[in-house]
Amino acid sequence: MNAGRLPLVTLSLVAAALAVDALPWLSDVLVLERARVVDGQLWRLLTGHLVHGLPRLAALDLIALGLLGAWVERRDRRGLPVVLLSSALVASVATLLLGPHERIVGSSALACGLFAAAAVLARREGRAVLALGLGAVLVAKLGLEATGLWSGGLGTLPANLQPDLAAHAGGALGGALAAWTARHGVHGVLRGPGSRRAGGDSPPGPSGSLRIPGSSRSPALPGTGTHGVGS
Repeated sequence: MNAGRLPLVTLSLVAAALAVDALPWLSDVLVLERARVVDGQLWRLLTGHLVHGLPRLAALDLIALGLLGAWVERRDRRGLPVVLLSSALVASVATLLLGPHERIVGSSALACGLFAAAAVLARREGRAVLALGLGAVLVAKLGLEATGLWSGGLGTLPANLQPDLAAHAGGALGGALAAWTARHGVHGVLRGPGSRRAGGDSPPGPSGSLRIPGSSRSPALPGTGTHGVGS
C-alpha cells in the first residue's frame, strides 16, 4: 500500500491517545480539569481529548475517531489538523463555560467535529444528499443527548458516564467552522462538485463524548467521546 495514502495524521492521533491511556501519570498531566485550567494550565484544553481512562470508552472513541479521521484525511491531510484543533478548543471552552463538571474525559467531541467537517466536505463536493444525511444524524445524536436518551452511550458504557452535550456541540461547531473557513486543504478540496473523488466512501457516525459528573479529583475515567464522571 502506498504510504502516501495512509491516514498518518489519524493513526498518529490514535496512537498518542493509546499511549496516554497506558501511562496514568501522563493522563493526570493532560486531562481536562476546570481548576487546573483556571490555574493557567491551558494545554489541557487540547490534550484533555486524548485521555479516556476506561478501556471501553477508549475503544469506542478511538474506533469512531479513526474511521472518521481517515475519511476526512483521505480528502485533505493538511486540513485535518485544523479541524481537530478547532474542535478540541471549542469543545473544551464550551464545556468549561456551560457544563457543571470538574473533570472531562474522552475524544468523542473530536469525532463530532470530524463528523461535521465530513458533512461540509460532502456538501462542497456536490454530494448534497450525503451532506444532508450526515447533518441529520449528527443533529439527531445531539438531540438524544439533550433529552437524556443517549445516557450511558445507549447502554454501551457505565451508567455514571454521561454524554457531555456542550462538548459534543462545541466540537461539531469547531469542526464545521474549520472546514468552512480553511483556505488550504479542506477549502481547496471543497471548491466545487468537480473536486469530488471517485469511489469516495461515506463516513461512519459519531461517538458520544461523556462526562463524569461530580468528580473533582477522581482518576481519569474512560468514555466514548467526551464524558464526565458521576458520583
